[in-house]
Amino acid sequence: MKREAVQTLLLDAAKGMSVFNTHEHIIPQREAQRTIRDLWSLFRICYVRLDMISAGMSPSLWEEGDYGWEEASPYLPAAAHTGYYRMLQGALEDLFGIAPGPWTKSNWEELSAAIARANAAPDWYEVVLKEKANYELSILDQYWSPGGDDFDPRYFRPTLRVDVFFNGYDVQALDRNGNCLAAMASEWGVPLESFDDLLAMFDLAFQRTVDQGGLCAKLAMAYERDLTFNPVSRKRAAAIFGKVNPSPQEIREFQDFMLYETLARCQRFRLPLQIHTGMLARNQHSLAHTNPVQLNQLFLDYPDIKFILFHTGYPYWREGAILAKMLPNVYYDLCWLPVISPAAADRAFDEILDLVPANKLMWGGDGHSVEESYGALLAMRKVLTKVLARKVAAGELSFPSALELMQGILSLNARRLFLK
Repeated sequence: MKREAVQTLLLDAAKGMSVFNTHEHIIPQREAQRTIRDLWSLFRICYVRLDMISAGMSPSLWEEGDYGWEEASPYLPAAAHTGYYRMLQGALEDLFGIAPGPWTKSNWEELSAAIARANAAPDWYEVVLKEKANYELSILDQYWSPGGDDFDPRYFRPTLRVDVFFNGYDVQALDRNGNCLAAMASEWGVPLESFDDLLAMFDLAFQRTVDQGGLCAKLAMAYERDLTFNPVSRKRAAAIFGKVNPSPQEIREFQDFMLYETLARCQRFRLPLQIHTGMLARNQHSLAHTNPVQLNQLFLDYPDIKFILFHTGYPYWREGAILAKMLPNVYYDLCWLPVISPAAADRAFDEILDLVPANKLMWGGDGHSVEESYGALLAMRKVLTKVLARKVAAGELSFPSALELMQGILSLNARRLFLK
């Protein structure tokens, strides 16, 4: 059977499969109803804006207020070929039947009106997440509210983003996502006057997450530093807590200590740890911080913790794949790569399937809106079925084996890992 015919059959099968979505940042529906009023406001929370900024658009335009066609149109042509754009384009065409491009002011306004109507509807999340995407559930990273409970349990189960606690040397400070430990402690009704209070609050954050049905913890410190961590004594970390103007080395030591405290709680609560590796979703960061090979020794030192490497570590995807191949406790999440670059995902998936045991592979949407999440699923289906079809056509896989691999990656592997 020719590759194209095999891919068509696999795509048809994929549309009928339920999906265990390992990673999302989708905003609460009431916030979407309030803020997503047109295409501009949807772009504001989607990855395509990052390519427009990279092309020269001022980041302040996204922060200052409501703009539209006139401000976006000079930069749309520069982004229109990228994976970010094509992913969102595919979702909007599928959901609204309106092809968003080549862009004109007329189709911009037509699509804006359709987006506003959809997000005002009370059943929009149900339509996209359940009826269209067929998500069994999605693991939600509320980085704007770690340990918070503002999510709909019909669709989401939380992960605990632990990063804010790594800045616990100054409980009044805001982390990069605007979180403040002192404000969180006040909201939760717990004291935060001492180092012991901080660690007790960290315990509470894990307990709250588990009580809310949480399935894992999440580390994204690659946005701030490298991923090499060394043991630091409790006494040393306590001496840094509350210190005025700690040095960069002291901050690093405190963060190292909190990493090991995170691992201790993952052991205690029997939670896997998701780790951001590879490319960063901001326009100014150090890519060198994100190579997953820096974590190799940590994985060896904690064989009882299940670690999930996010985003394949792209562009360090081979390093991530080899770690998942070598180490029984390292899993490999394909989220985001089909959105960043379908071509890169095609090449990587072909080799990843040769390298990594099939039960260690999974996928998540990694979007901030339901539209973006659905677009990520469409992109994943397309590239995964293309790679599998090529292997079937080449005689490397049987068609039933390809179906089994696809169902494992989209659902069963994550179910076995998280719903233990």
